[in-house]
Formats: sequence, C-alpha cells, structure tokens
Amino acid sequence: MREPLGPVRSIHTWPLDRWSLLYGNWVLPAAVGLLPVVAIAVPRGLVLLLVATSLLALPALFRREDPPWLACLRLIAGRDPSLLFWLVLGAAWALIACLWAPTIWGAFALWIRLAAMSLCGLVLLAVTDRLDPPRRERFGSALILGAAVALVLGHVVWLSFWLPAVRQGFKLPYDHLFELNRGVALLAVLAWPALLVLWRRGQLVGAGVLAFAYLHLLVRTESASAKAAAVAAFAALIAVMVLPRIVPLVVAGVLATLTLLLPWAFSQLPPVEELVQSFPQLFPSAQHRLYIWQFAVERIGEHPWLGWGLDASRNLPGGKVRPPVGMEMMPLHPHNNLLQIRLELGLTGAAIMAALLARGWSLAARQPDRAAAAVHAAMLSGYLVVGLFGYGMWQSWWIAAAWLSWAVGRALLPDRPVADAAATGGMPSPRAGRDRRGRMDHSSGQSDRRPDGS
Repeated sequence: MREPLGPVRSIHTWPLDRWSLLYGNWVLPAAVGLLPVVAIAVPRGLVLLLVATSLLALPALFRREDPPWLACLRLIAGRDPSLLFWLVLGAAWALIACLWAPTIWGAFALWIRLAAMSLCGLVLLAVTDRLDPPRRERFGSALILGAAVALVLGHVVWLSFWLPAVRQGFKLPYDHLFELNRGVALLAVLAWPALLVLWRRGQLVGAGVLAFAYLHLLVRTESASAKAAAVAAFAALIAVMVLPRIVPLVVAGVLATLTLLLPWAFSQLPPVEELVQSFPQLFPSAQHRLYIWQFAVERIGEHPWLGWGLDASRNLPGGKVRPPVGMEMMPLHPHNNLLQIRLELGLTGAAIMAALLARGWSLAARQPDRAAAAVHAAMLSGYLVVGLFGYGMWQSWWIAAAWLSWAVGRALLPDRPVADAAATGGMPSPRAGRDRRGRMDHSSGQSDRRPDGS
C-alpha cells in the first residue's frame, strides 16, 4: 500500500529545486543585507538592487510547467485585496493623467518606469511572503548586519569631514556631508525592524548600540527631514505600543482627511512673506519650501479635479520664476508627496492616495502583537514624513526604497503567524529532513533510503 505523499502543493508552495534553495538561503539575505549599505553609499543603486533581486526570483516563482494564470496568481496571493485594488486603481488613473500632462511622452515614459518597478516589487513581496521561520530569521540577521555596516560607513564619512587624517587615509567619493541625507532618511524606516529582531532575540545590548549609533549619525548629519521622520516614527511606535488597535485606525482617518484637505489647510496660512518676517530663525531651505508649497497650492486651485498631469510639476507655468529665497518657485517637484499627488493627479488621485494611506495604517491593527504593530506604524511614519519634506514622489530610488522596505516589513512583520513550511507551502527549512518516501534531502544534498532499500 502506498504511503501518503504529504500535503498537496498549492500556489503558496515554494519549489524545491537547487536555485530556489540557493536564492532563499543566500541571495535574498545578501540583498537585504546590502539594502542599508546601498542606501548610505549610493542611494540610486536601490533601483538596481530591487530589479536584480526580483529578476533572480523569477525562476522560483514562474515555473515552466505552470499555466500562466497560476504564475500571475502567485504575484497577488497574500496581498490585501483592498490595498491591491487601490494600487491598481492608482496606476490606472496615473496612466490616464498622462494624456493631459505638459510633456505627454515624458509622462508615459515615467509611468512605464514606475509600472516596471512595481512589478519588480510585487515579485519581491511574493518571495518574502513564502519565507518560512528559519529563513525569516536569516533575513532578520542579514538586515541587522547590513544596518551595522551602513552605520559604520556613515560614521566614517562623517569623520572624514571633521578629521583631516581620516579623509587623507580614505579616499571617499563624498564632496559634501549632505550626500548622506538620503541614506540616513531611509534608515529612519529600516532601523525599526532591525531593532525589533534584536529585541525579540533578547539581544538588548545590541539593540541599544544600534539605536545609539543611528541617533548619533542622525544628529551629526544635515537632514532635517530624516530627523523629523525619526521623531515621528518613535512617537508612532510608543503610541501604538500603548493602544495597538485604536491608534492605527485613528491615524488612518486623520491621514486620509489630511491628504484631501492639505491644499485648503495651506491656503489658510498667512502669505509666506509674513511667515518669514514672523519667524526669521527659519533656515533658508525652510523658507524656500514655504514658497514652493504656496506656489503649488495656487496651481492646484487652477486644476483642482484632474490635476496638471503626471510629472507636470517640473513644467508648470511660472515655475521657473525666482522667489526671494531659493532658485525657482517650483524645482523638479514640490518637496511634498501629498501636495505633488494633488497637483499632478487632482482630487481623484488624492482620494486614491488617501485610501492607500488609510488602508496601510489600518493594517497595523491586524499585527499579531503590539511590537509588530508598533514597528509597522513606525516604518509607515518614517517613510511618510520624509516624503512630506524631502523628496519627489516619483523619484526612482524613493519608489525602490518603498518596495524594498515593504518587503522587509512583510518578511519580519507578517500580519499572521507563520506556520510550519509543510503546512503553509512556504520555503522549506534549511534543516528540513527527508520526507516519508525517502526523497532527496534538499538541504544537505544526501539521500536517505529505508532499510528495505525502497
């Protein structure tokens, strides 16, 4: 009589071929370890990291013997349906908004680039969804190691600007200290899951050292948006630790409302000239931001419903006029992601973004424990606050950072307990034993036959 073959394979089953095991055991941990280092050393390399990690995962996700519909289903399996719906709707509306953009073909080219990066992101999420507990542990260890190396590198760069001996001993490709700003800003998102892994392992000293090293680098650099992001993330962490079910839902509602009403709120402020006179201690960069935002709100009022079109910020009428502070009324983008969405995609795009933000925050309430919910909220807060003050919504490295950070969150903050790989169809454990039919052990490469030779 035949013995049972074990659990039936499903769309969640990770293949047991050699490349898939190599990818899960080494390639993916190496990629997550490189993430903080690349963010500090060469932030634009995050795009290459996202694309390479996703392409290397394709042989494991898309198998020749599978029908096309099953391959596509693997990409969306495990996604929150409403979150996926709003993402697809947002992509569709952005594509339509290309039709009235000042430079139509440039907008289409941007949309294609964003769509390609999003597909890479979905592939990466599909991979991290299928990691089993041992590989999630390896994933977390790689993130900790990468964060530590990134912080050491950041401190070496900082020292090179303050100690001539260091600069003479190391020929670093940094001309200004503010070149660290992007990496330090992204660490305001990635530091929290690394600290959570250390805390869960009981390595409190290591968590304290990592936190102190990041705070020291944060204080020594020039990124005001990174500092604001770290403060906001810490505040969200504490608030959600206290009220893990209530705070995410409240913040979700507040953010959705703010996304829709932000231009109106800015229009209620006094003119920028009066604000600058009332607060002369504002840095010139902050004063320039105020002029940019005032100009953006004025342009939003001219096309409130449909917006000016995708990527229209760089080609707005009057955008090249020189303000009292700064070079242009509107540089390449408004330095505020929510205003940029409303400016380019109109009220429709802002409503979709409001739904995305609300859903993303409400998912924090689904985390299985307080710590996971708090870190979920901290990561969202850090990314959102940096986007409110720092970078353009469509910058490739910033979009890549979002997908990579999301993958880190999916791996280390699963919204449901990760069951045994045999039950869930996840990636097999590195220590997985042989099955009941004496098949090849894919971890060790050795076979184990029953005594009767069968």
